[in-house]
Amino acid sequence: MNDGMFHIIFTVDNYFHFLFRVTIPFAILFEIPVISMFLTKIGILTPAFMKKTRKYAYFVLVIVGAAVTPPDFVLQVVVAIPLILLYEISIILSGVVYRKKLKLHEQFMQQ
Repeated sequence: MNDGMFHIIFTVDNYFHFLFRVTIPFAILFEIPVISMFLTKIGILTPAFMKKTRKYAYFVLVIVGAAVTPPDFVLQVVVAIPLILLYEISIILSGVVYRKKLKLHEQFMQQ
């Protein structure tokens, strides 16, 4: 039959386990820029705060990246790098939203 080779059976249970263990966390993590823009828009987050807490955010992102990947160091690094880049993009986008918010507030105060 399999002559000493592995015989892997894919089931619906295995598929959904993979989906919820890997795909869903990555989908949520890749929404970091959108979430940061929203939090900046409603006044909870500022670009200055994001810059000040950058090293802690990197640490948390590396831990989260390690938690959602299999225990392989190379794969953990490959996941951590895009997450860190997304955080930096989030800072830039948060700055854009923050400047627009300040400009709108300034125009409102002049009226």
